[in-house]
Amino acid sequence: MTLPRTTPPTSAPSRGIETIRERVASWPPALVGRGAPAREADLHALEAAAGVTLPPDYWALQRLYGGLDLRGERILDPTESLDALAEAREAGLPILPIATDQDGNLKCFALDDPELPVVDFDRETHATVPWFRTISAFVLTSLDLLAQRFDTKGRPRRLGRAQDGPSQERVAIEIHLQYEPDSAYGLLELADWHRRYASPELAIRAYRDATECSRTRDHDARLHLRHALYAVEIGRFREARRALRKVITVESTGATGRLPVADVAACRRLLAELYDHVGQTRRAVEQRRLATEVLRSSPLAGDLIDPDLERAASRVREVTPPVVSLGQKADPRAARISRDPDLVGGSNTDTPDESDGSSRRSAFLDLDDDDAWNLDDSPTPEDS
Repeated sequence: MTLPRTTPPTSAPSRGIETIRERVASWPPALVGRGAPAREADLHALEAAAGVTLPPDYWALQRLYGGLDLRGERILDPTESLDALAEAREAGLPILPIATDQDGNLKCFALDDPELPVVDFDRETHATVPWFRTISAFVLTSLDLLAQRFDTKGRPRRLGRAQDGPSQERVAIEIHLQYEPDSAYGLLELADWHRRYASPELAIRAYRDATECSRTRDHDARLHLRHALYAVEIGRFREARRALRKVITVESTGATGRLPVADVAACRRLLAELYDHVGQTRRAVEQRRLATEVLRSSPLAGDLIDPDLERAASRVREVTPPVVSLGQKADPRAARISRDPDLVGGSNTDTPDESDGSSRRSAFLDLDDDDAWNLDDSPTPEDS
């Protein structure tokens, strides 16, 4: 446990906090509610209970306002956070609630990450989604979004047709990325936006950027999985295969933000289907065997599998018959054997990932397999 400070931080408020102070001062109190400055004793008590050293910008924000109501996001004061922390501890959750939204979900510091990022916590599913790296960026983004809805006198703005629906979503994402341009979560939201409203090329690039920005963070597995599923959706199977191998690599490191056990097994089965597609039967057999071991190792895994994983596996099976590395059609028995490990004898003699054949194109989009994306394909634990 990290001991709390004996004295409060003495450094001047960050540039972000100073900007927050100026922005909040420009709004009427009826629109942006300010609380009383937090007492240092309460901040020390919160640090001691959480067992972490709270970030300097959190201290500076609490010294200015304590609680802060942003019409949609409400920053909790230290005593409220302390009460919410006690409830989280009873539930065994490694989070420190610091804000709540209008839907009742919490924004929290992730106590199992030494960088204390701000995560979104869903009350119903207990799922955490990386949100912001600092509370300053979170508050500044909330203030900018508020400025989209109200003028400085607190009067609602009239939104034109061009500002409705998808365009408003895009504005919110761009505001976030303005403050945190390398935010994996922000780039993931941008990828999802492009997926729904723009082009596959822009979407896949944003998915790649998101995984690159989060290469060393605990939520890598989820980001790589989203990347893999979209790559399957647009028919880039080589890219999907490599992204799934990254999922398995991250899972094998014991990261805190891990996937459910059933989804890990489903990832391996999807990877097996992708190996079948290029005729790498022995690799497919090994992945199905490992998927079975994953489920056996956790009797409580259950049958709740991400339906997107099941749809992706079906999509791979339905696109084309499996092919071998030379572009020739494989014996149909190959896929059947790979799905029935009992038909294969001997030890696993997997070879490095073989070429998919540059002449084969997607059944969904007429795109090259790699599209100038050169992902590191170094051996992963499942290749050993």
